[in-house]
Amino acid sequence: GSRTRACAAAAAMSVIVYSSSAGGTQVRQYTTSMVNLVSTTLGHEPVLVYLDVDPSNKQMVWSKSGKKGIYPLLFKGEEFIGDWETCEELNEDGQLSPKLHN
Repeated sequence: GSRTRACAAAAAMSVIVYSSSAGGTQVRQYTTSMVNLVSTTLGHEPVLVYLDVDPSNKQMVWSKSGKKGIYPLLFKGEEFIGDWETCEELNEDGQLSPKLHN
C-alpha cells in the first residue's frame, strides 16, 4: 500500500553524513557537530557513513559534491546539501530545516 511506498521514499531520501574515520581531530569534531546539528534540526540522528570503512558510495559522494577528501559532507538521499561551513550558514539563515524536511 501507500505506507510501504512512503517508507521506501523516506529511505531513499534519508539524511546522511559522510565522513572519514581517519580524518583526524578536526574532521571528527566537525562530524560530531554536524551530526548534532542535523539531529536537532530533524528530531532524530542522521545516518553516519565513514567512506574509508564503507566506500560503496564514495564515487557518488565525490562527483555530486565536487569535494573529494573533504569531510564531513551532508546529503539527503543523493542530493548534496553541503559541507560543514555551508550547513552552519544554512542553519543560521533558517534554510537547513526546509532542505532536510522537504
